[in-house]
Formats: sequence, structure tokens, C-alpha cells
Amino acid sequence: MNEFFFFCLVGLVAVFAAIYMLWSDNAVHSALSLIVVMACIAFLFLLLNAPFLAMIQITVYTGAIMVLFLFVIMLLGSERLQDADPTTDRRGTLRRIGFIASLVFVLLLIVGIVLSNVHLDLQTDTGAQPQVRILNVAPDAGTVDVYANDQQVASALSFRTTSSYISLPPGDYVIKVQPQTGLPVTTNVSLKRGTQQTVIDYGSNRNLSVSIVADDNSTVTQDRSARVTFFNASSNADTVNLVDLGSSLDVTSAQTIITGLKPGQLSDPVIKPEGTVNWAVVDATTPTNVLYRLVDYNLSRDTSGLVVYTQERVYPATTGGTLRPLALPVVTDAAPSFGGPRAIGLELFTNYMLVFQLLALLLLAAMIGAIVLTHRQTRSTTRKVGGRRIVSRPLVSVIASQVGHDVTSDAEKVPELQEPTANAPAGD
Repeated sequence: MNEFFFFCLVGLVAVFAAIYMLWSDNAVHSALSLIVVMACIAFLFLLLNAPFLAMIQITVYTGAIMVLFLFVIMLLGSERLQDADPTTDRRGTLRRIGFIASLVFVLLLIVGIVLSNVHLDLQTDTGAQPQVRILNVAPDAGTVDVYANDQQVASALSFRTTSSYISLPPGDYVIKVQPQTGLPVTTNVSLKRGTQQTVIDYGSNRNLSVSIVADDNSTVTQDRSARVTFFNASSNADTVNLVDLGSSLDVTSAQTIITGLKPGQLSDPVIKPEGTVNWAVVDATTPTNVLYRLVDYNLSRDTSGLVVYTQERVYPATTGGTLRPLALPVVTDAAPSFGGPRAIGLELFTNYMLVFQLLALLLLAAMIGAIVLTHRQTRSTTRKVGGRRIVSRPLVSVIASQVGHDVTSDAEKVPELQEPTANAPAGD
């Protein structure tokens, strides 16, 4: 409820600032109003839990682009331009009123259409199509082919190999795993939108098993952490524990992470900080019996790891080789946090790269157009009367300042020469 109140309040401020931006005759006031609109957009990003986008909005648009616009406007002096013709001013006002009324009408029409169809959007499942991948950890099955109903989703998948995710339409499927030698095995699964699942075939060639586990590749909520799940695909029906050996690698002082995991069972997700860990798979009945060590296992941030405990054959089966334990990690990138740097970079450089470049060109063209239009409208501020220029200082004052005295003073005037009279002596 509070978010809706702030959304309405900030939205109204943004709308009124945008209207004033179109209404004002002063270019600087219009630019400042646009800065208010950009700040409101940044606040809306904060309401969407996207602080990185909010900071980018303020830094790039409010702090860089709009400051550049203000610099150009004030450099060319367009903030002092006023229309001296009142008739033209009234016509411009009427045009602005008509434009704003049309804009408000279109906005209300769009909002009305969205509100009239909102119940349809709530009833429609708009999630992504379900995805499935295949993991072959059956040591004696050889390569396997996997089918979802009649559609082949994996071909000749070898041991310890994971296929990429395959998108399938939502619905019920029969998953069939056909080994290179032996009988196929099937299982049923219901695929829903927005889900990701892994089909794991494991066990011996004569007792092949298939399990479908749900993958949690959502955003890791804790910073600089990784998500790990553990699946027991043991052919020997071993119930195991997953322990953290620490730096000493001593099992007696190990910290238990997962306890009592039976064959064919998936553990709950475990969130651990990024870094290098030393884990071990131990026998649940005899905790000192270490079955397999994951030494220097690297946990990368924002990843979802699936660790599968299974067995591999040491020698070819024809020579009667034996099975030894194996822990196979499968790592997938988790979904980036909404509004984070990785999410923005992924969207920009995959889906919106062309649009991003076109937007940059549009901003460049807008800047050039603003400079050209503003330069055309610049008027001379020199006052003129009767076609002659008014000089702020009289010419006499200028001459007096140069010669050092007042040239109009009577005391400094040169006496006029008088013509000699007839009676005056010639020498006078």
C-alpha cells in the first residue's frame, strides 16, 4: 500500500514537471523541469528494488546529459529570449495547450485499455517455457538417447556429460532413457511454465534408474554467495553425508552440511559464500569413512551448483573392473538480480544492443538540433533608436579621458585671434 502511494505521488510530480517543461517560455526552467522528471524516474526504479538503475538514471541523465543541455542553453543565451509580439505568444500558448491536452488524452486512453484488460493478464500464465536438461551418470550404460514423448531431446549422451537446457511446451511427458546396451527405462513428468529440471539416469546397466530433479537457478539473495544442491545417485545404495573439512582436511573436526541423503534423493539448497572449500562425501553410518573428497572446490558467486554423487568404473567392464566413488559438480549461472549491473549488461548486450546504439544516436541528434535551433533564435541585445546606435558614453567624455582634461571647459579654451585695426601700430 505504501509503494502504491509513493508511486502515485511521484508519478503526479513527474507529470506536472513534464507539463511545466512544455509550458515554460524560459529554456532554463524547462531544462530544470526535465531534471525533476528524471529524478522521479530514478525514484520509481528504487520502488522496483533496482538501486543500480536509479543511480545510473541520476548519474547519466540528470548529472551528465541535462547538465550539458543547461550549459548549451546558457552559453548561447537562449534563456533571455522573449517574444516581443503578444499575438505570437498567445498562439504559442494555444499550441502548447492543444499538445498537452492531446498527450493527456492519449495517456488516459492507454491507461484505460490496460486497466480494462488487467484481469486477463492475471489469469494468463506468461512465464517462460519449461526447460529440461539430461545428465548421464550411469557408469555401465554407455551412451544414452533420451526422448520426451516422441521427441528426442538428447542423442548419444556419454557418461559424465550434461546436455544443454531444451525448451519444451508445458504439459505431461513420458521421459524415456534408452541406453546403448540394455532395456530402456521411463518416468512421467509434468512440465510447468517457468521451471527448469534435470533428468538424471544412474545406477547399473541392469538396474538403471531415472530421477527428475527441480533446478533452482533463481537469483542468489545473499551477496557474493553461491547456491549448491546435492543428489545421491549411488549404485551401491549408500546413504551419505556432505561435510566441510575446512583447512585441516581432518574428518573428525568436519562440519556437517547435509545429513542422511538416501539414493535417488535431492538435498535442500545450501547457500555458501564464494571461495574455495574442502568438502567430503562420507558414509552416514560411519562418518569417519570418507567416500570421496572435493578438495579445493571453487564456489563462484551468483551460481547454482548441482553436485551428484555416483560411481565410475576404474577398468573396462569386460575385465571385471571395480566401481569407485565419484562426485560430479554441474554449475549453472543463477539469474542476475533485477536492476543489477550483470542483469543490465546481459539485457543491453543481448536483446537491446541495437536499440541502445540508436538511442545514443538520437541523443546526439537532439543535442545538435538544440544547438542549431537556439543559435538561430539568438537576437542582438544592442539598443537602437532611429536606426542609429546609442553610445553609452558621449564622444567628448572619451576624448577628455584620453587627453587628460575637459575639452569643453572655458578656462582651457584657446583665445581667438583678432584682426589688426588700421590705427594699430604695425609692431603690435
